[in-house]
Amino acid sequence: MQHGGDTFTVTIHGASVVRARVQDNEDGTYSVEYKAAASGAYSISVLLYGLALPESPWSLNVLTARPDAEQCHLHGAALTRAAARETMSFEVSFADAHGNPTHAEV
Repeated sequence: MQHGGDTFTVTIHGASVVRARVQDNEDGTYSVEYKAAASGAYSISVLLYGLALPESPWSLNVLTARPDAEQCHLHGAALTRAAARETMSFEVSFADAHGNPTHAEV
């Protein structure tokens, strides 16, 4: 297809309420964005003019983002120099295996 304008419907059901945003790129392609708020099992259904696409719905298991040591970054002067009897500090930026920011596990 050379143009957009088709009616796509994307629904996502699972462990949390998820809203899918379908964007018509107006070149025959479409982009879908969503953000699951909780880990767990989800189902993604994609319809074109009310008819399910082949293999729809898809099953998805959303995992909680966990820090990956190889992707984390440390920065601050206290990593390379310190003074006796002075409080020193440095920062750690936690990232998951894909390099996306995440939180430290407690």
